Amino acid sequence: MSKQPQPQSRSNPQPRSRPLVPNLPSKTGNKSGGLRGNYPPKKS
Repeated sequence: MSKQPQPQSRSNPQPRSRPLVPNLPSKTGNKSGGLRGNYPPKKS
C-alpha cells in the first residue's frame, strides 16, 4: 500500500518536469539544441 502511492507521486513530478525541460531548451535551441539537435533544427 505504501509502495503504490510512492511510485505514483514520483511519476507525477517526472512527466511534469519533462515537458518543462524540453520547453526551455526548445526556446534557446542552442545549448540544448546540440544535445537534442532534433526538435530545435526542425523548428528552424
